[in-house]
Amino acid sequence: MQVFKKNYSFPKHETAFDQLQTKGLFCMQDALDDEFIGACQGLVNGALNQRGERYFTIPDIAQDSASPFNRLMQQSELMAMKDYLCAHSGVDADAGYPLLGNNLRVIAGAGEDAKAQALKFHYDSSILTMLVPVMIPKNGQFDSGDLVAKLNDRPFSSSTLLNLVQKSVVQNGLYRKKQLQAVSEGEWADNIIRLEPGSLYFFWGYRSLHANLPCRPGSKRATALFFFGRPQQNDWAMRMREVWRDRKEAKILEQPQ
Repeated sequence: MQVFKKNYSFPKHETAFDQLQTKGLFCMQDALDDEFIGACQGLVNGALNQRGERYFTIPDIAQDSASPFNRLMQQSELMAMKDYLCAHSGVDADAGYPLLGNNLRVIAGAGEDAKAQALKFHYDSSILTMLVPVMIPKNGQFDSGDLVAKLNDRPFSSSTLLNLVQKSVVQNGLYRKKQLQAVSEGEWADNIIRLEPGSLYFFWGYRSLHANLPCRPGSKRATALFFFGRPQQNDWAMRMREVWRDRKEAKILEQPQ
């Protein structure tokens, strides 16, 4: 199975880095082969048939050799660009910039668990985040589950404490309630990034405050997320937090329909 389209011309690393620095986002537009996207959507549909239309996250989707996402991570040009971007981010990493985590995030149905996933603003714990849209509903501007982000909102920092404080501020219920109101009043309209299956999106995960917009009830939204490079090399507190988060998501996956 071919991952990238035959006629797709891979971008120069310098161009990608410049866009990340100046715009906060780099998009490889219409890069992925239709067969590859179809295989990813087939994986999602299989999971929905098994789990029902609800919210769930499947971790480590790139580990299974039969997964199309495993093929994606084997693309040498893509991995070379990832290494270049991380290496020029300004963050020193003796151990390199490995894949820290990856997951397939599915939001479907009209249940409260799906509704609750909208506008959960956060900063990632990775230097670079790659987002691969698999299914994106085509509804209105504010109910299609698009990405909303303040890109390059903060600098990279070596302070674990500062990172935890900033995360706790933006990930509490009061902040989310305020942003729900702000979105409804159009204050985030200029920060919406329309997502299209077939394209890949890169942003500085650690630096960018982001979330997904709501999905209209009955819609299906699926995105694959890949996290590269750790800004804080000895950040044991964040690693424990990630383990706790992954266990929480695994429990959701285990819940009956």
